[in-house]
Amino acid sequence: KKSSELAAKKADSDYGIIKTMLDEEMPLEEIAEIMELSIKKSDNVTRKGFINGIGQANELGDAIFALKVGQVSAPIIIKRGGCIVRLDEITGIDEKKFKEESEEFKNTQLQAKKNKIYDSFIKDLYNRSNITMNVTSIEGLYK
Repeated sequence: KKSSELAAKKADSDYGIIKTMLDEEMPLEEIAEIMELSIKKSDNVTRKGFINGIGQANELGDAIFALKVGQVSAPIIIKRGGCIVRLDEITGIDEKKFKEESEEFKNTQLQAKKNKIYDSFIKDLYNRSNITMNVTSIEGLYK
């Protein structure tokens, strides 16, 4: 808990300086170099997905999706410390690919649901039946 508090204080302090420099239209990359901070770029991010170098986007998802292109976030405290996010671009969905994959996804999910119901049905049948097996008599059939 103490380290989270220290990370939050450091992030807030750094953000004040960063915000001032951004207001003076200094590029974020230049600011990071001056302040000896690292900039990490990620691939496309989903609201609850995984971000390389950070982990699950749970803490970041809402903050990232609230930004406008080019906007820089206030400090966000994550498990590994604090970070400040800049949204570089928004990538829309590929509707053609979505339509192609949605049918397959729907079928996969439907099959999984059917399998779960079938398994439940079989387990219920087994539990309600009073089947007993005489393993020794069965073994004799296979010798």
